[in-house]
Amino acid sequence: EEVAALLKKGGCRALTHLDLSRNGLGDVGLRALAEALVANTRNDQRLSCLKLKRNVIHSGVTALFRQLAHGNLRYLSTLDLSDNSIPGSAVARDLVKAVTHCSVADTWKSLDLSGNPIGDDALSTLFRTISKRPKCNLNCLEDLRLTHVEMGDRAMEALSGLMVQGRLERMRCLDISFNRIRPEGIVIFASALRDMIPPPQLESLSLAGNYVQDEGIRSLCHALRGMTSLVRLDVSMNGLVERLTHLSFTDVEESCPNLREIRVAADVGILQY
Repeated sequence: EEVAALLKKGGCRALTHLDLSRNGLGDVGLRALAEALVANTRNDQRLSCLKLKRNVIHSGVTALFRQLAHGNLRYLSTLDLSDNSIPGSAVARDLVKAVTHCSVADTWKSLDLSGNPIGDDALSTLFRTISKRPKCNLNCLEDLRLTHVEMGDRAMEALSGLMVQGRLERMRCLDISFNRIRPEGIVIFASALRDMIPPPQLESLSLAGNYVQDEGIRSLCHALRGMTSLVRLDVSMNGLVERLTHLSFTDVEESCPNLREIRVAADVGILQY
């Protein structure tokens, strides 16, 4: 609240990065901060990076999302809300409005919602709503992190639909580790990778700790063949047991010249090339 008061008075007009991670910031404090940031924006303050990792934020995040939806904080390009308690309702209702606002879609480069109990339904709603808004391309988004968010196959299918539409063509890093994605979801995702025009430019892809199994991984490896941008792939802790699956990684390695690291399984360790 002291930071909010300082910002509201017009202090720190040159501020572009604000990191309040691990500060015990709760809903009341975030509401005050959101109001202060908007007031400071009117004084030509150009905040581009806001990190609120590992606080105690719950439904109060709606205050921040609503300011984004109203076109405030228009220079924000990096938002880290990981490791809080943000509910799915806030994402499905208020983040949807923020993301589909054109000014936000045109500036966001990095979004981290990891470690929040968002759920498959809310994420599916988010992605499907974006897909229905032709002007919302998220073409600037390069880094999307959704680990430990209870994401399942429905949200995976909706995300894949966005990719096929060309809404995420600049994506460089996608981390959806430790969720509830099954082989069916990965098969759809792999199909989206193959169908993307222009081809995906992923450098880092992590699907660790899901329920992908051999069937899903083989489909994924087929889709990744020839992806020259790929540097890191993590599919560890997915219950891979078939030798044929491990052989498919050889095909990926041989056709991806910049690939430096493949994490396959916790009991196998790290394969580095």
